[in-house]
Amino acid sequence: MKKHYRQGDVLITFIGEDVDTSKMKKIEPDSRGRHVLAEGEATGHAHAIFATECSSLFETESGEMVFRTSKPTTVVHDEHAPIDLGKGCFSITRQREYVRGDVRLVAD
Repeated sequence: MKKHYRQGDVLITFIGEDVDTSKMKKIEPDSRGRHVLAEGEATGHAHAIFATECSSLFETESGEMVFRTSKPTTVVHDEHAPIDLGKGCFSITRQREYVRGDVRLVAD
């Protein structure tokens, strides 16, 4: 069974210990040294993991995000409780909503 974690509009799913990321685009940390999993459009806050030498964030060809860490880490956000993750690879999914004939990302 897969482990799932939710922090506001972000779903984090454990996908394995070792996922092939060689064909994925590596995303560099932001200017504050964070791997930003999702920007908060309504508040300006971000769901983020502080980058270390043992963590990496990737984007697949289809635009999905994958986070890899070789040590336990914590997802933080100014308006939500922190989430502790073990080592491994995790997919990041943004919650979506249906609004009058359109599907859009939920603004957190």
